[in-house]
Amino acid sequence: MTNELIATTATVLVSFLQLLVLIAGIVIYRRQTTIMEGSLAAAKQSADAARDSADETRNTARLTQCADVLIEHVDLDNSKPSFTELTRLIIHFQNFGPTRAINLRVNFTMSIGTSGDIQASSAPVVLGADGTAQLFFKTIRELMLVPSIPDIESGRMSFGFKGTISYDDVFGKDHEVKCHGDYDHFTRIFSWQQSPSKKP
Repeated sequence: MTNELIATTATVLVSFLQLLVLIAGIVIYRRQTTIMEGSLAAAKQSADAARDSADETRNTARLTQCADVLIEHVDLDNSKPSFTELTRLIIHFQNFGPTRAINLRVNFTMSIGTSGDIQASSAPVVLGADGTAQLFFKTIRELMLVPSIPDIESGRMSFGFKGTISYDDVFGKDHEVKCHGDYDHFTRIFSWQQSPSKKP
């Protein structure tokens, strides 16, 4: 009977020790898992920060290094000291950015009074950094508006333009600039506004 009791006690003790070893193993496993999860979270946070930094650097480079084509000035050719039959509107563009504008297209319409829109556009071109381009409209004579000259000069007849500048930058992004302008018969010059936007 004593031997059986000893054997039973030994079996219980062995089982208890095995249980303690198992519990200790589970605790160690959980601790290692927690440490690994913390390491993974830290690694992910570091990777996210690096990605965000790279994205910010890339976006900054795109903003500061891409082409930037805008109206530089507007001329009325042969308009001094007054309008003539040869007067025509010339819009000058310039790439103010440090890299080239690809596939540059300008599409504009000019309006004089109620004569309707007079269109002018250019074929796609590449415009380098600091490069310039011009868009020429037909002359007053070619537009058969010679009788309207006194009304344009006096301001009784409105004179304006509107249009878009479109191009791609070297980063593969599309840009569009919406423009419009009006002639001031007092100062004999055009004032204009332009709103650049980058297509998504």
